[in-house]
Amino acid sequence: MEIKENGIVSLDHKSCASITVQCLVDADVTDWRTAFNMQIDNAKKLGQMPDDIKVIRETLKAFGFVMQNTQVEDIRIQEFLSKLGGLDKPDLIFIQVVDYEHLGGNMIALRTNGHKYVLISPTSQEVNDIACYRTAHVWIRWSDGVDRSPYPRRVVRRRSSGSSHRKSYEETECYKPFQPNPRNNNIGDCVVRAVSGAMSISWSDAIDLLSSANETTVNAREVYSKILEQNGFVHHKPIIRSGRYLDGKSFCNEMHRIYHNGERIFAHVGRSHVAAIVPAHCGDGGTTYKIIDSWDSSKRAIGDYWVKSVKAPDKDLPGKKPARKTFNIGTQLLHPSFGIGTVTSIAPGILTVDFRANGLRRLGAAWTQEYCLCEPFNSTEELTNQ
Repeated sequence: MEIKENGIVSLDHKSCASITVQCLVDADVTDWRTAFNMQIDNAKKLGQMPDDIKVIRETLKAFGFVMQNTQVEDIRIQEFLSKLGGLDKPDLIFIQVVDYEHLGGNMIALRTNGHKYVLISPTSQEVNDIACYRTAHVWIRWSDGVDRSPYPRRVVRRRSSGSSHRKSYEETECYKPFQPNPRNNNIGDCVVRAVSGAMSISWSDAIDLLSSANETTVNAREVYSKILEQNGFVHHKPIIRSGRYLDGKSFCNEMHRIYHNGERIFAHVGRSHVAAIVPAHCGDGGTTYKIIDSWDSSKRAIGDYWVKSVKAPDKDLPGKKPARKTFNIGTQLLHPSFGIGTVTSIAPGILTVDFRANGLRRLGAAWTQEYCLCEPFNSTEELTNQ
């Protein structure tokens, strides 16, 4: 999507939140960047996704718009404008409509022009084009800042009982409860949770990172895949065994077999979910890979996934690595996780190494050059890794 300083160039398939931002720009209320940042900040404050109606309501309120009550909801736009006919005309009206989608959104903006209203967003249509559509929510703003709402919405303050009916999940061998949402909201924020877990950042920081793509729909595939790859995550196709995708438990076991330097993973889980898969401590004092999420999704199939490689720090390896190593059949090497092993065969770019109790392992030659020590080992190194 191309962005200019004054707004979005193409609105194809945009959410209502994006259209709301554009309406504020078209109505000359503010510039695009200010409106966009306000929407993201309100999402973080409320612990909701930027496209949520509560967030849209807070953003419009910050710019002087007053939400009207249900008397003007679910009626024709033409009927609503007739209701306003005998009243002091407001400066601007924003209407979220039920059965109309223009360029991917469903918010329109009207401005007073003498004794009539002019449609200012979307700019390609006239009031008559949308008069028959039904209202969902209505916001009004007066140019002098005085609220003269003809249909004021009564504010209902609900008290929290402090109890929760949400199901709680226990930690298992391949799942660990994880809820970074600052309001503990169970909402459609799996992308934000997964980015938070995979990158070890806060929920709010994950929203900020995802919104750097200049989209209010931060959970879109084209948004998070771009952000992940910009931050060093490498995309992988699903692992298929016997014609089936691995489930969460099998996938975690496979990641434990492949990765040993604390790699962190963002993965598609089932049909429409994502989650982080990261190293976690297990009962025997070691580590294993687990799905971290607000609910146990480990029985679902794992689809595409992204891996952030972590370079093993030098302090984790005993001694200093030689500048260059030569591996031959029979050469002993010291692996940071598997200990001492013996090279049993060599193929282009691949070494097969027997680590005794840890079994035969195939290692990339370049990786082995980078992270493994070559014989001889002193007694301290040998004892440490037995």
